[in-house]
Amino acid sequence: MDALVNEVGKSSIVVAITLASSPIVFKLEHSIYCVNGRPFPLQAYADAQERRKAEQLAARGQAVPLNLDPTKPITLEITQSNSIVSAGRRVVYLPAYAKTLVEGKFSHSCAKHRQISVMSHQQIRGLSQVAEEIGVNPGERFEVTFDLAGRTYSLRKLASI
Repeated sequence: MDALVNEVGKSSIVVAITLASSPIVFKLEHSIYCVNGRPFPLQAYADAQERRKAEQLAARGQAVPLNLDPTKPITLEITQSNSIVSAGRRVVYLPAYAKTLVEGKFSHSCAKHRQISVMSHQQIRGLSQVAEEIGVNPGERFEVTFDLAGRTYSLRKLASI
């Protein structure tokens, strides 16, 4: 706290209020804080930068130069719908950067779950219900992998923070 007060020039009251109300900083005990979150690998940061560039290009109507091999599976993180309607009527959305890459009908890789449809307007129909079946609650994130060549998908629940 002294570093923020002395070097940055913020008052101790401002720093104390900010730390107390921050969802990022967690107080362990008096004067000892830690940062909330999950481990963030360097490759995830590089991937996020590439996705952001692709989204910006797509928003301007320019071609998206993604270095993806359509013969290899594409893995995406998706947030489960927070809607109060039944899981069968909920819809989740494909990230904008993958809009031109993933479209059409996909069967579950192990045939355990229903077929899903990825629409041209980024809706993924049927995936919310499958996510709920594997234990993904509304608002939680999960990972879905699309095998474009085999037209299959698989998903797994991500650990909650």
